[in-house]
Amino acid sequence: MEIRFEARTIVVTGAAHGIGRAIAAAFVAEGGHVYACDVNAEGLAETVRLCGASCESILVDVGDRDATQAAAARIAAAGRSVDILVNNAGGVRGQVGRPLGRYQRRRLANHL
Repeated sequence: MEIRFEARTIVVTGAAHGIGRAIAAAFVAEGGHVYACDVNAEGLAETVRLCGASCESILVDVGDRDATQAAAARIAAAGRSVDILVNNAGGVRGQVGRPLGRYQRRRLANHL
């Protein structure tokens, strides 16, 4: 079975690096138009550079309701509707791009 995403609009949150970037690239490779969303402007620019013309960035904190509504309005203003939403954003506020410290790892382990 071959699945393609031509004429599909995909929003990927947490797309500035890692898994989110890989997800965005995979959808573009299969013909989708991706809106890569993140709080990391530099990482988003790199994602768009790697993915090409079928990828646009939206600098947005998905924890901010007004910002997410503005992002949705931008997509709608471009004449697109979202077909697929990948909620990949996450982490600890203030920890973007930084590894967890010893205390945080221990605390996380105690809650699992």
